[in-house]
Amino acid sequence: MTFIEKIFLYCAIFLYRKMTTSRKMKPSLTPTEASIPAIIQSLGPIFGPQVGIDFRIRDLEPRAETRGPDYLIRVRWQDSQFDFAAEAKTDNTPRVVDDAVRLARRWSARSGNLPMVIVPYLGEKRIDRLEQELVSGIDLCGNGIIVVPGKMLLRATGKPNRFPERRSENFAYKGKASLVPRVFFRRQSFQSVNEVLAEIRQAGAEISLPTVSKSLAALASDLMIEREDGRISLLMAEALLGRLAEYYTPPQMRRTMRVKFAGTEQQVAERVGDAAGLRLVRAGASSIEKYTAGLRADYPVFYTNDMERLARAIGDLWTPTDRFFDATIMETPDDFAFFDARQKPGGLPEAPALEVFLQLASGHERRDLALAEDVRKRILNDLAKRGD
Repeated sequence: MTFIEKIFLYCAIFLYRKMTTSRKMKPSLTPTEASIPAIIQSLGPIFGPQVGIDFRIRDLEPRAETRGPDYLIRVRWQDSQFDFAAEAKTDNTPRVVDDAVRLARRWSARSGNLPMVIVPYLGEKRIDRLEQELVSGIDLCGNGIIVVPGKMLLRATGKPNRFPERRSENFAYKGKASLVPRVFFRRQSFQSVNEVLAEIRQAGAEISLPTVSKSLAALASDLMIEREDGRISLLMAEALLGRLAEYYTPPQMRRTMRVKFAGTEQQVAERVGDAAGLRLVRAGASSIEKYTAGLRADYPVFYTNDMERLARAIGDLWTPTDRFFDATIMETPDDFAFFDARQKPGGLPEAPALEVFLQLASGHERRDLALAEDVRKRILNDLAKRGD
C-alpha cells in the first residue's frame, strides 16, 4: 500500500468513527412514539435524585380509536406511588398540546389514573398552564411538572429545547405573511380564505392566496384563530398582539431623505393624491397622537413607495436638507408599511393603531414602551366594543 493510499484509508476511518460517534451522542430531532420511552429514560431523574422519583413506562397494545392512553407511568416518591395515564405527542404546537391535555383527561376519567402529557418540549409558560389545569407533563429535554392534587407538586424547568419544531415558528408573524394576522384587527371574522385575501387587498396591500392559506394554517395551529363551521375567527387577540410584537421587523429601507417643507401638509397630500399609485404615509411611531395623549419629541417619519416620483410630484413644496429639516422620508418596497393606513382630513394618511403599537413595542426606550402599552389597551378595548 502506497503512502497516499494509507492517508486516504486513515481519513476514511476517522470520518466513519466521527459520524458513528455523533449519531450516538446526538438525540433524534424527530422523535416518534416508539422512541419516547428510551429518550425519557436516558434523561435520568428529571426532578433530581433527592426526591426519589422513578418513572416506570409501560407500552400498551397498538393504538386504536377505542384504546386508552399511549403510556402508563408510575411515579414513586418516598413510600407513595402514583399512576398516570399519559398522552404522548411528537409535535409541539399549542393546538397539539391542548389536544394532548384533552385526551389525557379522557384517559384519566376512564382509568382513574392521573392525567399526564408527554411532548418534545415544555417551556415555562406551558408548564404554568399545566399547573393551572392540574395536569402533569414531561418533555424529552428534562423539563416537566408532576401534579397530585393535595399531595405533591414538583417542577423541573430550564433545560433547552433539543427538538426544534420542523415548521418556522415565526412565519405567520413576519414580513408579508404578517398581513394575515394583522387583518384580524381590522375585522375579526371571515367566511373564507378568499374573503381574508379580499380584505387585505382592500386595506392597501397585495399578497398571494397560497401565502394567506399557509399563514392561516399556522395561526390556527398556534390557537390564535379558530376555523370552525366555515368561519375563520380571531380567538386570542392579546396573545396575537404579543406574537406580532415579538417578531416585528421594521420595513426594509431603500433610500432615506430629510426634507424641509415649503408648503402645508394638505398641499403635499393633494399633490401626492394626484399621482396614481404613489404613496406617502406617516410611520407608526409618528402617528402616536391619534391613539394616545403621549407625545414623542423626534421629527416625523414618512414612508413612500417611490422616492423619485414623490420628489417630482411634490416639486417646490419641499427642499432636501440635512440641517433644520421638518421630516424624514423613507422609501420601502414593503406593503405592510402602508397597510390599513387611515386617511387624515386635510393631511397625509396615518398608520393604524396596530402599526403604532408594533413600532413602539419593538424599541427599548422606556417612554416608547409605556406609550405602546397605552395603544395596546386601546386596540383590545376597541375590539371588545366592536365585537364583530
